[in-house]
Amino acid sequence: MQNLRPELTQHLLSRIYSFQKGFHRNIALIGPPGSGKTFQLQQVLTESFPNIDILYCPVYNESLRSLLNRILQSVLLRALDEPPHAEPGDQLLKRALKTRPKTARAVDQAQRALRQRHYYESFTRTLESIRILVEEKGQPCVFVIDEFQNLESLRLGHVFHELGKRVMTWPATLFVLSSSTPYKARKILQERFQLLFGQFEVLELNGLDEQKARQWLYQELSRLDDVKEASDFLLKWVGPYPWYLSLFVKRLNQSCEIEYIPLSTKSLIAKVAWDVLGVAEGPLYQWCQSRVNRLVGGPRGGRALEVLLQVAAGSRTMTEMGKRIGRSSVSTSLQMLLEMDLVERRGVCWWVPDPVFRFWLNAVIGAERHQVLENPDQQQKRFESMVESLWERWIGVKRLSFEAQVVKLISSFEDDTLSIGDKTGRLPVFSSIRKCVPHELQSLSHYLIADSKGKRWCLGVEEHTVTEAAISRFDAFCRMQVPRPTRKVIVTHASLSSGASVLAKSLNIWVWVEQDITILSALYGNKVFKENRQPEMDSVCLP
Repeated sequence: MQNLRPELTQHLLSRIYSFQKGFHRNIALIGPPGSGKTFQLQQVLTESFPNIDILYCPVYNESLRSLLNRILQSVLLRALDEPPHAEPGDQLLKRALKTRPKTARAVDQAQRALRQRHYYESFTRTLESIRILVEEKGQPCVFVIDEFQNLESLRLGHVFHELGKRVMTWPATLFVLSSSTPYKARKILQERFQLLFGQFEVLELNGLDEQKARQWLYQELSRLDDVKEASDFLLKWVGPYPWYLSLFVKRLNQSCEIEYIPLSTKSLIAKVAWDVLGVAEGPLYQWCQSRVNRLVGGPRGGRALEVLLQVAAGSRTMTEMGKRIGRSSVSTSLQMLLEMDLVERRGVCWWVPDPVFRFWLNAVIGAERHQVLENPDQQQKRFESMVESLWERWIGVKRLSFEAQVVKLISSFEDDTLSIGDKTGRLPVFSSIRKCVPHELQSLSHYLIADSKGKRWCLGVEEHTVTEAAISRFDAFCRMQVPRPTRKVIVTHASLSSGASVLAKSLNIWVWVEQDITILSALYGNKVFKENRQPEMDSVCLP
């Protein structure tokens, strides 16, 4: 797959090159499963770094013996300056004794402790073998631990304390950590490593560069008649998950080759979604099922699954969940789901951030839980119908102007307290929304005034890059209002200049960018497309 985050790859490479020159800044790469962390690490590892050793250690759900043997073999291979291969460890050890005796003896001591089941001693000696390798060869080392949070499952008790001591005292070793469980990774960095959090540059893989991803999809899906609409829909539905996108693209191209009856783009995507996500043999189905299996395999997992299904179906608050399934254990279940990175909390609101997993929970597990008895053909028809419904809703929103999309979104608020970006505020139920059209459209395209009981919001809706001048003009508009607004918001699916971000913060303006709009749409999407509550709309002009 094409690298959709080339800037991140270049940044990681620059950190390693800088480390060679004496600048030491450890890195923690954090993002949801499928966001491309391992891909980024592999991009870096394919580079050639003279006079530096790279130790790559993925941590699987495995035994301590398996993990330590792999690390020790990697140490021996670097001692011999050989690429990875499957030569037995005892043979590597014999050869290493001749060229790197100190490292070989350190590895031998760790292996002996492991054979004697002195697991904690073996772990510490394994780490020490890396230090001795660095000293004996006289060159620095980059120690990459992929999925480092899985070290916790080794049940050694002080595994992160021991690792943290090395982070503090090994100036010739650069630590690069990655994790697919952002909540747990942040907690480990903050609590287990204690004061070491400031020594790690935390890089979060949240959104893709939409323009690069779209260009890649256009190229890969060139066989489709409606390549533009298909690409845009996949980006909106699948989100910032390169692995998900690559699976859909691969299956779409295969379907184009074998499909005898021409299908509309909507029907083709629905069919492909069934193949990869709806049927039990599909790769994304199996991935989603594995996440649920890990949940229900633990204590109180069944209750946690009920709560998860409620969040996926659109229940935002604990009060709403309690009304539907009872209040018992809702709070503890949400905490369990949060620690497993299955849900996120935004103020008082909860949501499932993975859009594909969220859809699968509703379309597959939700149907099973509601005892929908169907034969395989009926299941496929219902599943594809749900995908096509998503398509139709997306088309409906796409046909609206950006301003109209924002109006529909804010008209669905229900007085919840929500955290977006670095601000937290209540999203009131608006009784009226007025559109204000400036005479001179030199900055923000549209202004909105939204009123609720005792509160007024002023919103600036911008489709293009927001500049400092745009922020200043919007602030001047807000100061003209009587009464003064209790909340000022800029809504944009474009970017902000660095100066505009600083100015907005100083003026206490809440800025909603594309990622924030996605969160709000997911939380209030069940009501965005309903016409049961439309606030009064009118238009005025600025004097």
